[in-house]
Amino acid sequence: MKPEVAARRAAEAGEWARREWGQDARAVPLGELRFRYHVRGRRVDGSARNPGQPGSSSAEEIVAAPLGEANGLGELLVAAVVSALLWVLLLGVRLVWLLMRLVRRKVAQRTATVLGRTRQLGVRFADAANRQDDVWLVWTGRRMALLHVRPKWCRPLWQGEGESAPRIERRTLRWADGSRVRLPAGTLEG
Repeated sequence: MKPEVAARRAAEAGEWARREWGQDARAVPLGELRFRYHVRGRRVDGSARNPGQPGSSSAEEIVAAPLGEANGLGELLVAAVVSALLWVLLLGVRLVWLLMRLVRRKVAQRTATVLGRTRQLGVRFADAANRQDDVWLVWTGRRMALLHVRPKWCRPLWQGEGESAPRIERRTLRWADGSRVRLPAGTLEG
């Protein structure tokens, strides 16, 4: 985002805080931030897992399936070869994934980590921020909000006050229910 656009959006977010909360607040952009979830029942990107639905089998179950279906010695040998080929393919996919992760250092610098359980406050915060571009984090000593900021308007996506607002511990937002979101270094310094 260009500096002059960022300055205008920060001013819009600050005006919203003065109008809604009656006090000045700090504002930083979260728009390009990606969230990585470590939440039971969620994938890493935050989408819900559906364990009972077709197509949700793990890679290990798919690789082992041919061996479970074999009846005779000939079928067992064919199944063992197919299973070995699938294991090699799976290993290759995991190796490519690992290499891609190592190459993407820049993406890792703009990734926030979400820790908690499905309905906890920190996970709800991340869900709200994860769905929009042009998201700004606005906070005072007792309040925090996520705003969708566009020219001439702001729309709150999430708000927390008192117990529902997190404590800021260096670069981690920590809620009273134990959930937390660890932001990339420098995010809160704006």
